[in-house]
Amino acid sequence: MPHRWQLGRVDPESAVATYLAKGGPEWPALRRSGLQNEADRADNKRKRYAMDSPNPNNSEAGFTLIELIVAASMMIVITGATVALLVSALRQQPEVTERADQIGDARNALEKLTVDIRQGSEATYVGPSEIGLETICDFPDGSTGPCTVEYECPASGTTYRCIRTVDGGSPTVVTRGLSSPDVFCVVPSTEGAECGESNGEPPAYVGVTIQFPATDRGANTVLEGGAALHNLSAEAG
Repeated sequence: MPHRWQLGRVDPESAVATYLAKGGPEWPALRRSGLQNEADRADNKRKRYAMDSPNPNNSEAGFTLIELIVAASMMIVITGATVALLVSALRQQPEVTERADQIGDARNALEKLTVDIRQGSEATYVGPSEIGLETICDFPDGSTGPCTVEYECPASGTTYRCIRTVDGGSPTVVTRGLSSPDVFCVVPSTEGAECGESNGEPPAYVGVTIQFPATDRGANTVLEGGAALHNLSAEAG
């Protein structure tokens, strides 16, 4: 049965009570329904705006062309610098290895020279690049006895090498890659004399200086040694 409304002046509270008594929905429910519709419309509006506008926080957003170019340029610079360092290290590795081998051989030669000089009973000083010693040697058969040892440092290309010969046998290269052939010097028995050329007096000391050329970094390697002698005669060659 349809509701009948009377025209005229109506009390609001009585009208609401009559409306509810006849089975109408509650007023708060109607209000909530209206607010919900407004909220739904606002939410739909925000969703449409989000779909039409780019969102920087959206994980699906891509990079611009300028960003890609900058990132690629930075990657190229970093990769180029890394490759340059690697290539430089690889190029220097053979030189470093060769210099290490040369220094190792020079240390062994210096040690052998010191032993020969200390055990020597007579020396023949030919010059800064050559000297002969009457000394004691260990032979391959295990025996030990007197021998004549000669050291000579001739040129080998742009550098020099030192050769050791025992009793006129096959020469053995004891060190190589030297920058100077001036390896030997003698100190005469005169008190206060410096290591240098022989002055005809029996030397009391034989000095050894092994020099290597400077590397690309400017480092010059010098090994020094020597030993005192007794009953050693020197002759100018």
